[in-house]
Amino acid sequence: EGRVQVIWIPLEFKWTFRHFFSTFRPRYGLVMEIEIWPEMIRSAAENSIALFACNAQYPLKSFSRDRDKSKWRFDLHSGFAGAFVKSDLQADRFAQAGCPHIHITGELRFDQPVPADHVSKGVAIKADINRPTVTITSVVKGEDDTYIQAIKANKDRLFIYVPRAPERFDETYDMLTEAGLKVARRSDLFDSDLTPIADPDVDVILGDSMGEMYFYLALCDAAIIGGSFVTKGAHNISEPLALGKPVIVGPHTWTIEFPIVEALAADAAVQVTDSEALNALLRSDAIPTTQAATAFFASQKGAVARTLAAIKTETQQPE
Repeated sequence: EGRVQVIWIPLEFKWTFRHFFSTFRPRYGLVMEIEIWPEMIRSAAENSIALFACNAQYPLKSFSRDRDKSKWRFDLHSGFAGAFVKSDLQADRFAQAGCPHIHITGELRFDQPVPADHVSKGVAIKADINRPTVTITSVVKGEDDTYIQAIKANKDRLFIYVPRAPERFDETYDMLTEAGLKVARRSDLFDSDLTPIADPDVDVILGDSMGEMYFYLALCDAAIIGGSFVTKGAHNISEPLALGKPVIVGPHTWTIEFPIVEALAADAAVQVTDSEALNALLRSDAIPTTQAATAFFASQKGAVARTLAAIKTETQQPE
């Protein structure tokens, strides 16, 4: 609607914030997720700009490190004007770090719009796939061997394999084919409108495109979350849950402490410890149900409204 203006400034230079704040005089600022920039926080306070941590979390690894070894970073949280956090647990951590005016607002990703055309195309194609299908989302370097083992151990299933970084598309294709798997690229199977142009009679469809995750998820019965089999940690689970797809994660979920803890408790997700456990799960009937995934997703909606209400409360913004 023409109401957004994008301004790029170098972070962590006091003079850039001084110039920005004097030029635009924002009524408040929102810093997303886990972004902690000391000069931004200090400059906002010095210029009487209310700066809030939004959709905020303080992962356990970072929380423990800062509390025990980097107290200066821990104390930076007291410079925020407030925080709109994802859960009760996150509220407690921000409070321990000295952050004032904390509101539990939930996860904004659960309110993301879903591209209906991508979903409808995927659902139509899924109807013609006569075998169970698993989408592996946002695969990162270091966990490919785990997934290749799972694919080989479950040849009755079709796997959709989606690397997180586009520069890994060719590398991943070579890796999968060298493992003896029959692979087809999304770019060879579907045209730009996601209309099929070839028969996907393969072990793996390689998702070599960006911005089509909901299409890949619409093709599957369950989703394995990339990043969860390496120590850097898992990517978000909201996208598969939005389509009622049950979630499978590996051992490393510290990056998504919320909502994976809650999703596991609601039987919308299942966690495995290693590649052998993943293989066994895929051969079993222990994968969560679509009903549980759908119900959990519905229970998490509303974060946008709660966040807007919290902003209004803290800044006295008009309706």
